[in-house]
Amino acid sequence: MNIDGQLPPIGVEIPCSGYAVDVPLKIDAIGMVQLDFKGGIRVRIESNLNNGLGGRRLKIIGEEYSAATPSSAGAPTTRTPSPHHLIGQRPSP
Repeated sequence: MNIDGQLPPIGVEIPCSGYAVDVPLKIDAIGMVQLDFKGGIRVRIESNLNNGLGGRRLKIIGEEYSAATPSSAGAPTTRTPSPHHLIGQRPSP
């Protein structure tokens, strides 16, 4: 069975949104708070001829999540890690 025709072409970027409601977070200065996080990741389809899935892999090229903390008066707290992580494959040493 050839799944190549069912997969997106190499080079396509796909945005994926996320929303997490009432996430408990302990902050030393103010204690336990419940936050609503929103944001998401962006992945790119890349060539990966050494593995399955029709020679493709998903590479995370961007990630951002934010939530307003009670003490920040609406200013978002944002986490943006390194974009060099791969889904389903370990990063090269």
